[in-house]
Amino acid sequence: MATHRLSSVPADALAVIEATTGPVERAEMVSAGLNSEIAARVQLRDGRRIFVKGMRSDHRWVWTQRREADINAHTRGLAPELKWHATGKGWNLLAFEDLGGKHADYMPGSPDLELVIQAMWTLSTATAPASVDLKTMPSRLSAHVEEPDDLQAFAGTHLLHTDWKPDNVLITGGRARLVDWDGPPSVQPGSTPPCG
Repeated sequence: MATHRLSSVPADALAVIEATTGPVERAEMVSAGLNSEIAARVQLRDGRRIFVKGMRSDHRWVWTQRREADINAHTRGLAPELKWHATGKGWNLLAFEDLGGKHADYMPGSPDLELVIQAMWTLSTATAPASVDLKTMPSRLSAHVEEPDDLQAFAGTHLLHTDWKPDNVLITGGRARLVDWDGPPSVQPGSTPPCG
């Protein structure tokens, strides 16, 4: 679901950020990622730093912002902490702790590989929250099987992050952390795919 990335934070979006956090010293757009019109590291005048991602309120994928906000409480220790979710002036914005770090290196022999495996093991214990409307894996894979009964092999109750490309895995503080939880499916039986 690639979205056009803006080259700077628009003044109206910056006004929403400042109304929520206080004065901004600078906002630096990042190039990694595909799903947000805004993706910026924001330095506040009081010394705090946050990472802000967002879309215009009328964007066809704006519903993914709510999903990412809702899922955040269930990804503690794996994802950056959500600081706030704000809407206004035509924007829908999420602010997270700025983890810094670097994108994971998947080359053979990389020390990041062990950290990524540890994150996978941690995620394997996360049960999908019933309170968040998530797609099931059977729903996501239904167009890729010849026999509908085969989909039951993918049914379950665990939360998944299915986009492990290096841009979505940050190595920081001796750990691998996962970002971009706007599209994680659940394999929870009976959940209804979201509209979009």
